[in-house]
Amino acid sequence: KPLYNGTFVLPESIETIDIFKGTFDGQGYTISGLYVKGTSDVGFFQQLTGTVKNLNICNSLFISTDDYANVGTFAGITGSDGKIANCLSSSYLIGCEVGGIAGLNTGNISDCLFNGFVIARKIAGGVVASGMGGLVCNSGNSGTVYSKNYAGGFAGRYCDEAEYCFNTGKVFSDYAAGGFICNVLISKSHYDNHTNINCCYQVGEVNAPNAGNFCYNTSGNFSVFYGCRFVGTATDKADYNGFIESSFDEYYEQVKDPFGMPVITLDPGVYYITDNNLKRGLYDFVVDTGNENNGYPLPTSLQRRTVAPSITNVEYEKLEIKQDNKTKKAEKKEEPKKQSPSKYAAPVQQPVLERAVVENVK
Repeated sequence: KPLYNGTFVLPESIETIDIFKGTFDGQGYTISGLYVKGTSDVGFFQQLTGTVKNLNICNSLFISTDDYANVGTFAGITGSDGKIANCLSSSYLIGCEVGGIAGLNTGNISDCLFNGFVIARKIAGGVVASGMGGLVCNSGNSGTVYSKNYAGGFAGRYCDEAEYCFNTGKVFSDYAAGGFICNVLISKSHYDNHTNINCCYQVGEVNAPNAGNFCYNTSGNFSVFYGCRFVGTATDKADYNGFIESSFDEYYEQVKDPFGMPVITLDPGVYYITDNNLKRGLYDFVVDTGNENNGYPLPTSLQRRTVAPSITNVEYEKLEIKQDNKTKKAEKKEEPKKQSPSKYAAPVQQPVLERAVVENVK
């Protein structure tokens, strides 16, 4: 049950938390007009080893003046036990290494969207600046990303797993940029798993002297891409040097024997796709029938913006709705045909949902 159902104005100055280890549940509410400036890692939490979920931060500004710090809306650094889930940011972030959701991620990010502005001196990413040993799934960027050095629509530097993620935002760099990831890297001496980029797509505009449609370059032992798409033509390269396909072919030759090594049986790779074909949908994405993502497909979890569970998606016989101090049994009814509100909609309050508290959902 919400602790407060209305609008609360924060004091003019508050102290941020250096390391947060608990659970912060925003319950679908929005924080706006937040201004955070620091000389180290900067975010709603500087370092996160707990959980942040169901929170929107909009029309806010995060700045770090440090030459090595990480900046992210919800966390400057997400530790290996840190989780960010079902969060949205439409904020401005400025610093050295800057990500729309988190600066450096070594934890778990899921069901998150960034549609603000990222400005970095070194590394910039629409979701994370750097991903090192964690997981990001069902998340994307539709904002604008800029860096003086390395910029990626989804991530600037990545040694992680990514599943069902996307970039539809614009990417700019004075040196190198990748539409989805700028630098894909792996060092087996530091991480047990190779980098997996699964079922992701990118359609954003890329502007840089050295640029790749999907990523700028790959380095390290090996990385595996499969089911990934970028809008382009057959003459376009997935990366700047054209190494992605040849690197995978070399890796496949090494692991196709039956001596304990995995054999990739799916259709792997990064492929070009036409704009119209992409809008028709991808595996585990839903078609954007309501034009909430400019017609491009959405991960299923991002199709519905509201945090409160939808009455149409639970068993009505077991659902009770408490509203205006009266409890009544919900009656079963047909699925409404009206398009569900999207996470891409403007972060406005949902008064009916906020006043209704759903109880006893099993």
